Amino acid sequence: MITFQQNSTRFTYRVAGIVRHDNSVLFEQSYDKTFWNLPGGRAELRESASEGLIREMREELGVTATVVRLVYIIENFFTYKSIFHHDIGFYFL
Repeated sequence: MITFQQNSTRFTYRVAGIVRHDNSVLFEQSYDKTFWNLPGGRAELRESASEGLIREMREELGVTATVVRLVYIIENFFTYKSIFHHDIGFYFL
């Protein structure tokens, strides 16, 4: 996974899927029930963003995902449990 920490700052490269069904969008709750996220996870080295999403969907949901297209690249900054986070997320349909 592509994440690293330097002192009290953590960087993460995340991939996620926007899974729609009828008028609903699928979200997953974090293990500590603090956040809701679109399904996905951290990309790995030597893996494209879309390959990472397909792998994450298989690992987390047990499904074979079809990636349609990249729709958003979002840079996010936040502090959680005294760690400053800098995330870059690739979001796909």
